[in-house]
Amino acid sequence: MNDFTKEELINIYNAACYELHHGCPPIELEHVKDKIQSMIDNYCEHENKQNGFLCQECVDCGRCC
Repeated sequence: MNDFTKEELINIYNAACYELHHGCPPIELEHVKDKIQSMIDNYCEHENKQNGFLCQECVDCGRCC
């Protein structure tokens, strides 16, 4: 299960980029910005499901849905 929608992640990423360019010390946000970008890149809507051993699994990412 994803805690954020892809749109929310993009908004958080954009806010982090804005803060980096407008005064927030880079050391505090650069790592977070990279992690958010990774979450956006690996985001899965879990649209392609199949029955797994213990749960319904997403065919695309393998997670239980």
